[in-house]
Amino acid sequence: METQEIKSKELKKAIEAAAAEHYETAFVVISGKEYGFRAVTRKEWRQMMADRNTKLEAAGEDMKAAVEIQEDEIENLVEMCLVHPVVPIDRMLAGVVDTLSNEILALS
Repeated sequence: METQEIKSKELKKAIEAAAAEHYETAFVVISGKEYGFRAVTRKEWRQMMADRNTKLEAAGEDMKAAVEIQEDEIENLVEMCLVHPVVPIDRMLAGVVDTLSNEILALS
């Protein structure tokens, strides 16, 4: 596997800042664009799961609501852990959000 180096100075600074706060950090290149992120902490993860379970319980048998809850969870994870670039989730490509979510969970 080829090791990549960070090209963006802003990304390097964002990664260093998150690492200084004792987060595990990484970056990935998706369609030629660099994305830096940090791991989700155990405390953050447990809170996300508690929130999801509460929402799923309230949704009951409503499968549409359950899917929306899962999609919101993916977006919330990326919003919380993405350190660079700072981009509104709704402006990102759908595949980028899913890929970043998977990368964040793999790091965590």
